[in-house]
Amino acid sequence: LSSGPVAATVWGGPSVVHTSRAMIQHTNLAEAAPSTTWRDYSVHISRNTTHCSRSVEGAQREIQLRFQSSELACWVNCAAEGPKQKI
Repeated sequence: LSSGPVAATVWGGPSVVHTSRAMIQHTNLAEAAPSTTWRDYSVHISRNTTHCSRSVEGAQREIQLRFQSSELACWVNCAAEGPKQKI
C-alpha cells in the first residue's frame, strides 16, 4: 500500500469478506486460480494490486487506519429493493 497511488474502498454487505476473497484468491501466485485479481495483476507477494481483509474484525481495524469516520458514507442498494415508481 505504499509503492504508488492507492484507491482505498470499503465494501459492505452479506458475505462481503468471503466474496471479495474469492475474487482475489491466494496471495501465493502459484496457488492463485486464473482470472483472479492476484493471478492476473500481481507480480510478487510484495508487489500486487489488491488487498483484502481476512475477517470482519480485521477490516474494522484496517478501516480505522485508512479512513476517518467523516470519509465513510452509507448507501442503500436500491437495486435489491426493486424498481421505484415515479411520483
